[in-house]
Amino acid sequence: MDSASQTPIESVGTPSFDASATPPATADTETRLPAQEDASNNQSKPPSTVPPPAAPPPVKIKKKRGPKPKPLELRAVAAKPLKRRERTYSREQKIRVLTFLIQHKVERTEAREIRRRMGSRDSDAVLKTDFSRYRDVTLQETSDFFKIPTSTIASWWNKRDDIMKNSTSTATK
Repeated sequence: MDSASQTPIESVGTPSFDASATPPATADTETRLPAQEDASNNQSKPPSTVPPPAAPPPVKIKKKRGPKPKPLELRAVAAKPLKRRERTYSREQKIRVLTFLIQHKVERTEAREIRRRMGSRDSDAVLKTDFSRYRDVTLQETSDFFKIPTSTIASWWNKRDDIMKNSTSTATK
């Protein structure tokens, strides 16, 4: 092994402290304290004998979870959610549709003879008169006529008693 490879790492590139290289100590430097040296050099600062007050212990701050918030300039613009348009109909329109369902008749054909509106009475099937060639209007036909969804008309038909309450008194006024 080489002697160069056995050299300590500290001695390479860093100055080492050698106690024999220091100048001999005199009587003044041995008895003098570092605080006294500062006092003799700096007259404006008196030596302090009182230790500084103890600082309060640091308060632990809980770190918030998740990514840090971005500044406003870097944020993506949030897309607004789609809103379903809520269509409302007046009471008069509901009464018009229900009156159409009750009073309007369509000529009966062979293909449409079996179909009947839910909740309607069987009086059409039982009667054997000249009117037997006519049938009630279906919800789909009413929907096509008034351009109102079938499910809406069906819900009106189920609530027809509540909707038609006092309809005669408002119609006569």
